[in-house]
Amino acid sequence: MRLRSTLFLWTLLATGLPLLGLTLVLLSWSEQRYLAEVDRDMNGRLNALATEIDNHLGYEREVIRGIAQSAAMQDFLPVARAANEGARHPDSLPLKNQLTQFLATLQRTVPGLGSLRVLDGQGNTLIKITGGRIHPAMYPSLGSVEYAEEELMEPDLARNLRQLPPGEIGFVQLPQSRWDLLTGQTLTMLTALVPLGEAGHPAAALAVNTFGEYLDRILRLAPRPPGAELLIAERNLDDRRRNGLLLYHDRLDTRFSAPKPHEVKLQSTDQAELWTHVQRRPFGVFSTRDGQWRIYYQEYHPYPNQLTGWVLAFAIPGDGLHGPYAGLRQALWLLVLLAFAASALLAWLGSRHLARPILRLREALRDFAGNPARRVQAQSRTREIQELEADFNAMADRLRAAEDERSRAERHAMQQAKLASVGQMAAGIGHEINNPLNNILSLATLIERGLPRNADSLREDMHDLREEARRAGRIVRGVMNFARQLPPEHRPFRVCPWLRETVERLEPEAMAADVHFDLSSCAPSCEAVADADQLQQVLLNLLRNALHVSPAHTRIQVAGACADGRLRVCVRDAGPGMPADVMARIFDPFFTTKAVGEGTGLGLSISLGIVQYHGGTLSIRNREDARGVEACFEVPLTPSSPRLTPPEDSL
Repeated sequence: MRLRSTLFLWTLLATGLPLLGLTLVLLSWSEQRYLAEVDRDMNGRLNALATEIDNHLGYEREVIRGIAQSAAMQDFLPVARAANEGARHPDSLPLKNQLTQFLATLQRTVPGLGSLRVLDGQGNTLIKITGGRIHPAMYPSLGSVEYAEEELMEPDLARNLRQLPPGEIGFVQLPQSRWDLLTGQTLTMLTALVPLGEAGHPAAALAVNTFGEYLDRILRLAPRPPGAELLIAERNLDDRRRNGLLLYHDRLDTRFSAPKPHEVKLQSTDQAELWTHVQRRPFGVFSTRDGQWRIYYQEYHPYPNQLTGWVLAFAIPGDGLHGPYAGLRQALWLLVLLAFAASALLAWLGSRHLARPILRLREALRDFAGNPARRVQAQSRTREIQELEADFNAMADRLRAAEDERSRAERHAMQQAKLASVGQMAAGIGHEINNPLNNILSLATLIERGLPRNADSLREDMHDLREEARRAGRIVRGVMNFARQLPPEHRPFRVCPWLRETVERLEPEAMAADVHFDLSSCAPSCEAVADADQLQQVLLNLLRNALHVSPAHTRIQVAGACADGRLRVCVRDAGPGMPADVMARIFDPFFTTKAVGEGTGLGLSISLGIVQYHGGTLSIRNREDARGVEACFEVPLTPSSPRLTPPEDSL
């Protein structure tokens, strides 16, 4: 093949193929990134929806528990106990009327309650309230009482009543009434059942049906992308009739508050592939085989004592998800064709221009190939060939310099590999710290047991040693849990003693630096439900940072307060403040302004993660009223979802 043809083909391929590959990679990368963003957003929506549903169901359970513990219900228990024994209590009528009126009034007042039933020990209905209407007791029994519904012969229900702990809420599927059997419909929600009386021998039970109107409202108002469908199906391995039952569906107009025919199941819809995926994995995302839907789902368990679960899912139409890229794909392909044509023309012209002088240079290069030490002399008056000659000779010089640079790069790469190995080893040290801590605890215990009775001071020192070792173990576990992104362990604690204890831990360091802590008084009633050890780790880090920058004879102000459902703790120092460039990087991992060996640069990064996992915020800014820095963190007084927003910082 002639030189000109070779130059043409290679120039064309060198420009066209990379352009084609870059176009394909760009399309694929941008679409995958878009899908990843959508996946994160949809999974976040599912988690938020599950949390909101769980909060509502928790509220309903608290209402039901309050009804079961009400005075009217407790006063009625002797009546129910006498009815179980085939007798009639002398005050049965007034006590029954009192309870009936209480339940009817409650149902009209508290929204969301469906049917309220009071059952005897065998599961028969003594009182029934639906929609605020009292059902008369018109069904005779074998005993001395009348029932509000047909007498049941259901040993399973009676057994469930005996097995459930008194006062605890269980969830069961009550036997269908005659109306349910005639219409072929079933309620969406399982019945909440609360046995009352002695364990194993309940005198009565409270049964509550919730029809799901408020769940429908939550689901209807749940944010969803344009064109997306929200659906919920029941996964019930104990009941084939309900397994796959469609509880809610946007497009099919299926709602919790509407009774469902048994045949309305997820398996019979155009999103039936979801059911197959749920059997394999309780959460995930997939696209249907025909590309019609991309479905995000997770399984949620609404009933504490049941394996029955709900499958929450968002289904996004495939064309709506990939539609934004259709026009972009066409425009890019048109651009590629135009660029390819321009490349072909330029390659042809360039090959003609380059071929002639290169052929004349060939002979001169043959001498260089035989003797690399010689410099090339093309002896041509053509400017391009003269430049090529100069470039080639310069290339020879650069080759020698590049060889030296390569040697230095190899040494640098070896050093980086060593540093990486050291980093991996350091990461594993944290897992090994617990072993010596456990040994310290064991040895401290053995030493304390061997102390004489009059060695109170040593025994107190051993106790302090064990407490500090346990605290160190908790800190190590907290850091490792944060690295694994595990949620904090929420427990109630009083804020004021916690603040005092944390500040007192650093009093020796403050005295050594001639710095004083000013702890503002807080309300004794201030109490939070959070991981006190993790939050103490955050506060200790802020206090140590303040000590590090505070001059001698200054004061560090520490304040904590509970307001508007949140705990706010602030640390204010009298240091020089922070420059803008330091403030911009203050939360970066491994960034520190301390001298080498005095800090790792991980304290604020870990603190930020702890605060965000408590659903709070951490802010650091220069004080406006005086010199120094103010560092504050806020967390909810009760457990909240993780808040993964950027930290609040300003100058």
